[in-house]
Amino acid sequence: MGLGNLKSKFMTRNFCFTAGRKITPKGNMVHSTATPGVMAAEWFSRWNKTYKAGEINR
Repeated sequence: MGLGNLKSKFMTRNFCFTAGRKITPKGNMVHSTATPGVMAAEWFSRWNKTYKAGEINR
């Protein structure tokens, strides 16, 4: 896989994103869950949640 295949997607429902303050990134992390049968979109939807809305089933 070449770097041209990489895609970015931001978790906008978490507290860090909704806090209303500027966040200055200090780096990037490339992470693989290595979970057989779990596609990236499914993993993303599991973690893009907010405790404020009662979404605690991560």
